[in-house]
Amino acid sequence: MIYFHEQHLGNVYKGNDLITCSSCLVEKETFEFYINKKQCKVCTREKQKLNRDSNKDREYLRRKKWEEDNSDYVKIRASKYYSENKDIIKKNCLEYKSKNKDKYLAYNKNHQSMVRAGLRKLSFNERAKINLIYIEAQQVTIQTGIQYHVDHIIPISKGGEHVCYNLQVITATENLKKGSSLPMTNGEMS
Repeated sequence: MIYFHEQHLGNVYKGNDLITCSSCLVEKETFEFYINKKQCKVCTREKQKLNRDSNKDREYLRRKKWEEDNSDYVKIRASKYYSENKDIIKKNCLEYKSKNKDKYLAYNKNHQSMVRAGLRKLSFNERAKINLIYIEAQQVTIQTGIQYHVDHIIPISKGGEHVCYNLQVITATENLKKGSSLPMTNGEMS
């Protein structure tokens, strides 16, 4: 017999007591329920998964905020995981680089600009905004069939930063023509 402690449930349940789940309407033993829940563990997990899946953006932001707030714990956990799985991680990194060239290039440009300029690390919100710009470039490319790039208005080589207000989506031909030149001002156009 399984007994639950009084302070959690308000009374002691025996393992052979049966409760009907409010979702699947099946009678199950008490140990198949979470404390003070009318749904069984299986139904509760399914409901939680559906909620997470339907709110992926919210869950992503919540998890990233938690990781920023608990960065010391995350670093220790990541270090331990890396030391235990080096070979698998290296293999996965190579696969990711080949499948996600745009994201990889975005990361490298950000890293290069930070190293050159000695800049601060971008916050989660800044990185999210930059990723949205890269996603927009991919979507426009798919919709029009014309290759689009994310361009730095003021090139990194000329002191520009890899931040959302210095990025624009332009066609690949325009970007390659522009190269690392600075944008023209109104006086230069005439």
